[in-house]
Amino acid sequence: MQVIRLLDLLEEIGEEGTKEILSHFCISRNHDVEHFIQSLAVPYEKSNNARTFLFLSDNLKPLGFASLSLTSLVLPSGISESLKKKLRGYGRSSSESIPCYLIGQLARFDSAAKEELSGNDMFSIIADDIDAAYQILGGRVVSIDCSDELVHFYEKRGFVVLNKIGNLNQMVYLIRDIRHDLKSAQ
Repeated sequence: MQVIRLLDLLEEIGEEGTKEILSHFCISRNHDVEHFIQSLAVPYEKSNNARTFLFLSDNLKPLGFASLSLTSLVLPSGISESLKKKLRGYGRSSSESIPCYLIGQLARFDSAAKEELSGNDMFSIIADDIDAAYQILGGRVVSIDCSDELVHFYEKRGFVVLNKIGNLNQMVYLIRDIRHDLKSAQ
């Protein structure tokens, strides 16, 4: 399997060619995620608001993608003070928001079988990317918003539900050894 940064693809074939390729990527089970890869990934990449990574088979068949960014996590009022302290860490004792890494998107394309690219495979790859950023910048928290049917998948990797926003579960992971923790759930 190969991982190609969307930024590299933009530099290699230009914006129009990249948009043309992305317009064919389908994720029929989640139209919001499909809309992101087809319409928003390029503007987010160009504005440095997110980094998107395309997962390709060895023969360059598109399998899926992940999008990572930085965000500010607002701590909901209903969580315990002990959890707030854990998430805030040293020096942020009264802060109501904290910086965090955001897994904005993580999806397999309709054209890819689970055997070609599993959730564990995708998570292993992005865990390495988050760990690389963590080693350089520090940080304490990774956040992801997911539907009810994916909560168990993320709980197995150490995430906990922090909040419910609309129909999505806001989940957080307190960074310890992300490569070990996220990969050990496989």
